[in-house]
Amino acid sequence: MTDIWKNVPRNWPEAQQPSKASLSNAERLLVRLRTMNLLPDHASRGYWPTTILSWSSVPMDIEVFDGDFELYIYPPKAPGPLFDVHSFDAEDEVALNELLENVKSLAIQGRESVPGSSVHSFAQHGDRAVPYHPLPVLGPRNLSSPQ
Repeated sequence: MTDIWKNVPRNWPEAQQPSKASLSNAERLLVRLRTMNLLPDHASRGYWPTTILSWSSVPMDIEVFDGDFELYIYPPKAPGPLFDVHSFDAEDEVALNELLENVKSLAIQGRESVPGSSVHSFAQHGDRAVPYHPLPVLGPRNLSSPQ
């Protein structure tokens, strides 16, 4: 059997591995990326016990969660440290195919608009990303129960 992680260095200590579900989803993704000749340059552990796949030649990362994939696209000339996040359901084969098509497009053409996903903009603050909303998206929420 072929080592799924062959040619993809993993940058995490044995005691701080990503979750088993995240690793399983990452391995599913790596199998598909290998057939497309689009392996990431390295993998690391995210803040949550997630797996982050990174490419040095393409301005993107994929963070692999237990139940979804998030494609991070880093604009080359954005005013400030902004990036886009596109979410894809890990259990949905159509969503996985859309993710792979977007990765292929980004690898070939560079940063493009990514259709077929939910999109959020984030600003990088130190070592964590926080939501960035240039215009108000949601008004105040009333969390009290209805009377």
